[in-house]
Order: sequence, then structure tokens, then C-alpha cells
Amino acid sequence: MDFVAIGHILWETLYDKNGDSQNVLGGPPSYSAVAASKLGARAGVVTTLGNDIPKGMIQVFYDSGMDLGGFHITGGYTRTNEFGYDSGGMRRMLSYTRVADRITWGHVPGRFLKSKAFFLGPCYFDFGPEFTKKLRGSTDAVICGDMGGLGGTGRTPDTKPPMVEDPPLLRRYIENYDFLKCSEDDICYAFGAERPDINEISLEILGWGPKAILYTKGSRGLDIITKDGATTVPPCRANAVDPTGAGDCFTAGFMLSYIKDPDIFKACRFGAAVSACVVEKTGGVTLDRMPYLWEAEKKLEG
Repeated sequence: MDFVAIGHILWETLYDKNGDSQNVLGGPPSYSAVAASKLGARAGVVTTLGNDIPKGMIQVFYDSGMDLGGFHITGGYTRTNEFGYDSGGMRRMLSYTRVADRITWGHVPGRFLKSKAFFLGPCYFDFGPEFTKKLRGSTDAVICGDMGGLGGTGRTPDTKPPMVEDPPLLRRYIENYDFLKCSEDDICYAFGAERPDINEISLEILGWGPKAILYTKGSRGLDIITKDGATTVPPCRANAVDPTGAGDCFTAGFMLSYIKDPDIFKACRFGAAVSACVVEKTGGVTLDRMPYLWEAEKKLEG
């Protein structure tokens, strides 16, 4: 196994900036695991969902050829949400209307622990901090986590920022990560700061344990932030149509590159190429939207 994504999949109602809507499959594990599979990796996903989701919506998991040993259809609900973008193209969460059963350690197949990379991509605290601690102690794999589901952009308006309500909670998750992926919006939501001091917050986070923060900036690329400073990774050219899922697909590309060659800058460049391919299409998580390896490599060259 090369890559395992962990977190709830999403049954989404997506509103574009014009107010038009569509029902799609989403969520960090969906985007990243399907992208990894399309890139040729041996991928798997650990998630819980209910029988309420239309079968056709989850067919992509079966068609992708990934290992579905961690795909648990329970008697509960599928995590369901509504979200959209404002006129400036910024993501704005509307609401979660249903929540899936919590993901526990018992949902992880033993064979998955041999994976080379794990992406922890919760929607909103889909598993507890003890889960991440257990994973860190059970594998030597590279672990990358997404702040979006730890009170970042996955936080609903009726909840408090974790660094305001329970500061130690966020640390208990992140101290077990090798890499943390986040955006400025994630930091604003998680830390409760309208104009956050990125350098100050980054140093605090790096003091918890991660070797680097992958600070995404959309069409402006991203910064690799370490205790030694920040390095900017330029974006790849793209005719952007829909940014949804771009960060999750970036993470899949980043991790697959990194486990082959632990060069963070090179891995981020490949992740950016994967992301650039994905934003040129819309429709949620579909095989057609994800690039083949050769397509990502061509985007990287161009």
C-alpha cells in the first residue's frame, strides 16, 4: 500500500458563486484517495458512511480499483453538507445536515498499517486525537494532516475556534503529524484570528512536532514553512474552473512524490501539478476529473 486517506466522505450540495447548485461526492479522503489511485498508486480509504447515500455517487471508489477494506457502510448516516463560494471565489461553509459515525481505530484494517503514507483529512474532528497518537505509534509511514477538518474551513459558524475553546486539543492532533497542510482561512478559523500573524502561528505549530507546514495560497502557489523560514513554491498554469478538492489532490500528489524522493520542494511541485489538473474540471470526485500520472507530469513541465 502506498497511500491511505482517513476521514469522512461527503455527500455535498455545492453552490457556485452564481448560486447554482449540484449534488456531488466530496470530502478530503474521497478526493485524495481517488486522485492517488488515478495516479497509479496502491491506495485505500478509511471512512464510515450510511446507506442513505446514492449508490451511483460512491461507484467511483469501486471503479478506481482502490482497497476498500476500510470502507465501512454502517446503519448511520453519511456526512452531508451544503457549502458554496462567495462572489470572490472564497469558500464559505454553510452547514452539516447529517453526521456519519465516528471513525475509530477498529475501522483500520491491519494491512493498511504497512502503507507508506497516510493523509488524515477529517471534515470536522471525524476521529479523536487518540486515533492519531495510535497511528503514529503503529507505523513508520509519513503522516500528513489537514487543518481544515480540525476547526479550519470545515468548522461551521455555530462552533468556536479550537484554539479559543480548547487550545490543547489541536496540539494533540498535530504533534503526531510529519506535515500539516493548511490555508490562511484554516488558520483564521482554527485560531479565531481575522488577521493572523502567520509567522508567529507557524512557529507555534512547528514547536508541536511537524517538520514542515504546507501553507497553500490557491492560485498564488504555496509556502513550505519550517523553523528555518519559508520557501515559496510557484503554482502550475491552469484554466481554473472549480477549486473544490484542489488541496486534497495536492496532498495526494505531494505524498506520492515524497515517499519516492523525500525532497519537499520537488514533492510540492508535483502536488501543485496534480492540483492544477483537477481545478480545470468540476463535478466533485470523479475519475475523469483526476489526472493520470503522465498528465500531471506534462502539467509540471508546462
